[in-house]
Amino acid sequence: MKNKLHHIIRQWPLFLITLPFFYLLHRLNESYAPGITPIALRQALIYSAVNFFFCLLFYSLVKDFRKAALIGLFLAAFNFFFGYMHDKAKDMLGSSSLLVRYSFIIPAVFILLGAIIIWLRKTKREFGRTFTFLNVLFMAFIAWEMISLVPKWIKGNMYNPPPLASQFIRCDTCSNPDVYVIIADEYAGRQELKDLFDFDNSVFENALRSREFRIVNYTNSNYNSTVFSMASLFNMGYIDLSAKELETERDILLCRSIISRNNIGEYFQQQGYTIYNNSFFDFQGQKKAVINYHFHPIKRILTFGTFIYRFKKNVGFNFLSNQMIEQIEKKHFKNDEVLDSLTKTVSRNQFTKPKFVYSHFVKPHHPYYTDSSGLPVNFDSKMEDFDQIKKQYIGYLQYTNKRLLQLIDQILKHSAKPPVILLISDHGFRQFQQEADKKYYFMNLCAVHLPSRNYQPFYQGMTTVNIFRAVLNAQFGQHLPMLKDSTSFLMVKSVQ
Repeated sequence: MKNKLHHIIRQWPLFLITLPFFYLLHRLNESYAPGITPIALRQALIYSAVNFFFCLLFYSLVKDFRKAALIGLFLAAFNFFFGYMHDKAKDMLGSSSLLVRYSFIIPAVFILLGAIIIWLRKTKREFGRTFTFLNVLFMAFIAWEMISLVPKWIKGNMYNPPPLASQFIRCDTCSNPDVYVIIADEYAGRQELKDLFDFDNSVFENALRSREFRIVNYTNSNYNSTVFSMASLFNMGYIDLSAKELETERDILLCRSIISRNNIGEYFQQQGYTIYNNSFFDFQGQKKAVINYHFHPIKRILTFGTFIYRFKKNVGFNFLSNQMIEQIEKKHFKNDEVLDSLTKTVSRNQFTKPKFVYSHFVKPHHPYYTDSSGLPVNFDSKMEDFDQIKKQYIGYLQYTNKRLLQLIDQILKHSAKPPVILLISDHGFRQFQQEADKKYYFMNLCAVHLPSRNYQPFYQGMTTVNIFRAVLNAQFGQHLPMLKDSTSFLMVKSVQ
């Protein structure tokens, strides 16, 4: 048995499998969140299959499977470790150095690959020791990564804020109205609009009041990042951050896991509601309705450092036509039109079960596609004139106001009984050209429409984490305690 194992380690290219598993387990360790392990393992299997494909492809050149396996290893290692090496090279040599440019790296790699192929064709070596070293090395790496993962696997969903099911009270007298949650991304609060933009938004606020909304004054998001704010909103709890002042991949994945299965969703499903997800997040068992390029598929997050991802991100646009680039640039606007249509369709349809509808619009977040009247504008993402940015933001915000009122009117018109409508923003305006007071990143919009007209639980200065606690207490007979209001400013981490 011992001799057979030694033969396998010495003769078989196990590293074609163990390298992908080591890389994905390492990335899993760095970005662990509940539910991500099966995705990482599937990715490792796919990369292993790709490695063997390249091994077979190069067999025709070197006429030896073991030599072809070494070529496959070279390509796999270059792909997996490119991001780390490229970042280090830029730190040492500077981003403008010829040696860190793709125009130098790609030809150099092809030349090196050609040299390796020529050498392997000529050499008579059998590479037994090389295979033994590589196989043992990556198996040891895998063992270390799995040992490091054990505490995280044991902890599991304890990363999530605790479920609140035990605190929910059955309300037999509640009328169970339809519930609409409408998110306007990066919609600045009243004070921020006044201080920074010298803009009075009272026309829009009065229009909401005429539709029997209550504007909750001086509200704040708990985080200055969308995914964190949505997780705290729907789970009615704070996030167990791994880094208190940094937006990390692990925490982003954790928040997405929370959004996909959260306390609010659980409550309304228990109450017999049907969930409708008109957003770019998976939500309570419902898949995202549109794709937002800012929120990558989880499998892509695990491969941020690969050459394939970096090349596509940094150079890929050079291979796109102007029409394709224009379509990508207008993707958010088109997404919002799709979500608006889906929400209106759901509002028109009458069902026996009550509805919980989550609609998340990107507007008035940049890019600013239109002026106040809806006419297209040319937005430059590299614009440095802050006065121009403010002008375009306010124009797009006014356009957003019109569209939101149209949507709300449709919901009110077609609802069989008065619905709950929650209109909020995930955070304040953030597109500053220079450092600004951090308080402005959190000032958001919060307007509530309740059939009960019981707005007593809503208080001035409340934060996102308590909004649904107030909704459930005011409309659904719950007695959830309010959490201490606080904010966490997270610096955006540049990954990839």
